[in-house]
Amino acid sequence: IKNPVSRGLVLFPGEHEKKLSWKVYDEEMVGYIDKYIDDSDTILDYKFLDDANPQKFIRELQYTSGYLQASMYVDAIKEETGNTPDFYYILAEKKAPFNVSVVRMTPEYLEAGIVEYRNLVSMLKECKKHNAWGGYEVWAPFSNEGVYDAEIPYALNI
Repeated sequence: IKNPVSRGLVLFPGEHEKKLSWKVYDEEMVGYIDKYIDDSDTILDYKFLDDANPQKFIRELQYTSGYLQASMYVDAIKEETGNTPDFYYILAEKKAPFNVSVVRMTPEYLEAGIVEYRNLVSMLKECKKHNAWGGYEVWAPFSNEGVYDAEIPYALNI
């Protein structure tokens, strides 16, 4: 493994494919984490990609809501152990030159994701309760009279 940080994390003893089960607002949640290192309260998620560029991956996390998965896993471990684990993505390229990079999710990013996914679970619960499954209008509180503003992305914010 080319990246020394990833080598240390990957080779450190831990539990692979750890099953997580937890509840959010009485909704059953289940997930599997690639690796959990109990000694250091660390979650690893392996991603095998065409491009392991960390800046590109971080942008994609935002636009694909990939950070929600990390936040859910952190929330589940926190519920199970009482501790807030660190979360790392180990990115590995599938083709030569097989570059590897490591992305750590900041506690602030994870906490924001926990708030967001819990809100989504709450919305799901309401949809089930009323058997009402709206479309884009469900997001009306985030729009202005049904018109959505395209705002400057954080990365371009000057």
